[in-house]
Amino acid sequence: MVGPILMVTSLVWGLLPPKAAAGEAIQTATPTLAVSATTSAPPSVSVSASASATLTPSSSATATASPSASGTPTGTSTPVSTTVPTMARQLLAHPAPALPSLAGRSQSQAFRPRAVLGRSVASPFATIDAGWEHTCGVTVSGSAYCWGQNSYGQVGDGTGGPYDTFDRSTPTLVSGGHTFKSVSTGESHTCGLTTAGAAYCWGANFSGQLGDGSTTNSATPLKVNGGLTFTTLSTGNRHSCGLTLSGSAYCWGEMIGSGTGSNVPVA
Repeated sequence: MVGPILMVTSLVWGLLPPKAAAGEAIQTATPTLAVSATTSAPPSVSVSASASATLTPSSSATATASPSASGTPTGTSTPVSTTVPTMARQLLAHPAPALPSLAGRSQSQAFRPRAVLGRSVASPFATIDAGWEHTCGVTVSGSAYCWGQNSYGQVGDGTGGPYDTFDRSTPTLVSGGHTFKSVSTGESHTCGLTTAGAAYCWGANFSGQLGDGSTTNSATPLKVNGGLTFTTLSTGNRHSCGLTLSGSAYCWGEMIGSGTGSNVPVA
């Protein structure tokens, strides 16, 4: 508060008249002090003068200030609410709702895994694999089920289309009647390995990741070209790979090991 006090002192003394001769009356002004406060800047001080006092040479040069000679804001200052922007007042009047309390609940209760609804699944799952936005599993009887996003037919039930239109929220049987050993889910496609070692893929195929020799999407399983017998399959974002009985690795899709893309298996 030193700054405002020094400023007031300088302003008051600046208004005092020069020394007059003896017996000579001088009309001067009584300085008044107005103090305002805002929420974004230090108190500001303004001085106004009105001809209401007479000083003589023998009188002491004094000045009075109102409402406060110390230059500090008083309770009569402008209310803060009148200087806050409209948007800020609205935010203050309508605070954000409090987050739900987890008091009394353990972490396992608040964030515990949920069982997959499998009312249409004939037998328990033996294996499961999660992709970008869809999941697939193979039951102990060899049936493949998928659920989740189905915009490119990656669920494999013969449907597919715009987002949210054909998505599946529960396990849906993959069409074709194949007996699978395992499945692998990519970004928007799926590949399955049958018990006989044949590879089938379905879903998005814009990079040739289904391996059928085309780049056309398929909502049902398509057999991978080449007549190869695989022991394992693995899918990436937009490519797929498999390991044969002889230990040879083959890949198809976007930017495979050969340095270029291919819509059929390449060693």
